[in-house]
Amino acid sequence: SQMGIFACVKKSIVTMKGNKLRLMVLDLTFIGWYALGYLCAYIPILLGKIGISSLLGVIIYLVANIAIMCHVYPYWTISRANFYKDLTDANNIVQDVLDDPEDNDNEALDKILRNS
Repeated sequence: SQMGIFACVKKSIVTMKGNKLRLMVLDLTFIGWYALGYLCAYIPILLGKIGISSLLGVIIYLVANIAIMCHVYPYWTISRANFYKDLTDANNIVQDVLDDPEDNDNEALDKILRNS
C-alpha cells in the first residue's frame, strides 16, 4: 500500500504535532559537540602564533574535526531515528486503541501514558 506525496506530508505533520520542541531539545543536546568541531578551526591560528607551521595546524584541524564529526554525526542520526521510531510506535498504539476501544488490556498504551 503506497501512500501519495500529500498523504505522507499530512501524516508527517500529524506525527510531529506537539513534538517539535522535543526534537529541538534533542538537537540542542549535540551543540557542544558541534561547537568543539568549530573550535578546532583555531588550532592553525594558535600554532601559527607560537611559531609552528600553519600547514601542520591545518592538518591537525582536519584530523580533529573529521574525528569529532565521524563520532557525532552517526550518533545524532541514530538519535533522530529513534525519536521518530518512538513517535510512530506511539501513534500506531494510539490508532490501535482507537480502532478497538474495548481492548482494555493494552500494556503499550499504559507505558506511553506513564512516560508523558
